[in-house]
Amino acid sequence: GSGLPVVVKLRAGRRIGQNEGYDLALRLADEAGVAGISFHPRSAQVQHKGRPDYELAAALAAELPVPMILSGGMNDAEHIERVFADTGVAAIMLARGCLGNPWLFEQTLGRRDSEPSREEILDELDWVVDRCVEHLGEQRAARYLRKFYPWYLDRLGESHAIQDAFQRAESIGEQRGIATRLRSLQPA
Repeated sequence: GSGLPVVVKLRAGRRIGQNEGYDLALRLADEAGVAGISFHPRSAQVQHKGRPDYELAAALAAELPVPMILSGGMNDAEHIERVFADTGVAAIMLARGCLGNPWLFEQTLGRRDSEPSREEILDELDWVVDRCVEHLGEQRAARYLRKFYPWYLDRLGESHAIQDAFQRAESIGEQRGIATRLRSLQPA
């Protein structure tokens, strides 16, 4: 073989209560020689909704002969620390929890103990918009960004009317105009 360390990412299973991912992880570690397992303890059926089965994750981590990385439901630093301690995994993978919340990395690593200010959130949103325009062009970026605005606007506590305005905006110019108006508004 190439000697390349390979980590495989698996979910608990396809449907609720069918934990075939657990058995597959053990088999891959024992027979295929993978260097590690990244495990998301929810079924594909529920996608990212519902409570991850951290008890299942802890049982798998204890049984695996290779390191396990845990993902799923990692939304705040205190929760992440508790899950890390309770499950005995080798590492935590941040994924959807950092969408609209890039401060989660610093908070989890203990480098930041406060929530971002309204201004920081809007500055970060501007940065994301600029990068999307740079890589996708204005027309594609305007459509692509529609899925990102709610993550940031929820952190600001903004109304659904403002979120809807971002969703209906046809251009980056319109979206930037809404963001500029948000800067002058008092928090919702």
